[in-house]
Amino acid sequence: MPTPPPNLRLRKLQDDPLILLGSYGNVLISVWRNAPTVRVLQDIEREFAKLQAELATKPGFLSIINPLPVVPGEELRREMVKVMDQLDNSAFAMAAVIEVQGFVGATFRGVIAALNIASRAPYPRKAFGTVAEAATWLSQLNRPAPLPAPSAADLTTATAQLRASSNHG
Repeated sequence: MPTPPPNLRLRKLQDDPLILLGSYGNVLISVWRNAPTVRVLQDIEREFAKLQAELATKPGFLSIINPLPVVPGEELRREMVKVMDQLDNSAFAMAAVIEVQGFVGATFRGVIAALNIASRAPYPRKAFGTVAEAATWLSQLNRPAPLPAPSAADLTTATAQLRASSNHG
């Protein structure tokens, strides 16, 4: 099997009880395991900036979120705004995956959709029920010339491999 180009290798960047971070091509992948914290948001911001600098192109962001009934405090809200501001200037798209099914999942995806409309971000944002749906959407928007863009199937597989490699479930 041929070796993929360096930018299409899966890299695990962080693996702890709060979050799993990795990258595949020019897409940063996050898997939230718990409620957001300022530290985790700062980690995402740092890794996103590093990926953008390394590739000299706008990265995408694939975030898998398990909704928790947590109302963020003031410090956390400020950090969320800071991270979103960074993405506003440097992302080609952001896909949020809410894997919870049924009423709770649909409600959470609807809330994210409403926030996306209200935010007027300069890049596309959308919520999905599966990684495969999100990967398909991201791959249609991804144009990292002169680098090859990951296909939807490859991004889906890379995300599954990243999750399987985790030491924290």
